[in-house]
Amino acid sequence: MAIRVLFLFLFALMANGAPRQVDLALTGAALFLSPDTAPIRDGVILISNGKIVAAGRGIRPRGYRAKQTIDCSGLFITAGFWNSHIHLGERKWAKAEDIPSDELSRQLHGMLTRYGFTNVFDLGSPWDNTKRIRSRIDANEVQGPRLRSTGQPLVPAGSPPLPDFIFSILGVMKPPKAIELTDSAQAAEAARKTIEEGVDGIKIYASRPAISESVIRAVVEEAHRAKRPVFVHCNTAEDIQNTSNAGADVVVHTTPSSPWTPSTLAAMKSNSASL
Repeated sequence: MAIRVLFLFLFALMANGAPRQVDLALTGAALFLSPDTAPIRDGVILISNGKIVAAGRGIRPRGYRAKQTIDCSGLFITAGFWNSHIHLGERKWAKAEDIPSDELSRQLHGMLTRYGFTNVFDLGSPWDNTKRIRSRIDANEVQGPRLRSTGQPLVPAGSPPLPDFIFSILGVMKPPKAIELTDSAQAAEAARKTIEEGVDGIKIYASRPAISESVIRAVVEEAHRAKRPVFVHCNTAEDIQNTSNAGADVVVHTTPSSPWTPSTLAAMKSNSASL
């Protein structure tokens, strides 16, 4: 449907006697508009005011007049990619408000935008610092992807804190004390508090020691009420089963030391949990 609308728009553009003025035309590339449709060969993308106004085939050179044209023959163009598991905890991101704009832009480019990532989800970094990076991107002070974050993860009650030397070895910032989850009521309150801090989702560490399904569900229900996704770091197949049954949205990685079973996959599938 979307492609049909685009082509109708382009046909109207050609049929109109006066060419439409646009800022930029990208010509000659193969356009991948959707993962499940064939690419458009020798395509053209028209851009005005920083936004795509049309994309299609066969409108060159009639129907528009571009202030600038870039020949993209032999190349391909896709929508921007998502990276849904990053961390901004390395020391180079510390005191983000003091990093010069060009330096911060270079760091974001080197890690993300150079690879086509236009949207990213940080799954656990010192939230106040990550929020400053996001604010500088949103204010167009630095160039970077659209940044979402879970802020500081929620952890099981009794989780042993990492010793300071570990952070030195890893070269990362020491995070503030994590919120520990004890029971369902306290977990719901912890989720509410985290959401009030302005995060875009919530991350839970599900084990070491293990968190019960009911506690995870309490976090999930509170997050979904606020239209926030829940990501869960699992260490075992049992964690994944509890996480999926509790309604969490994303299992953030596999569990190499704990083999999955058919019931693991069945739980993920029946509850629409993503990996």
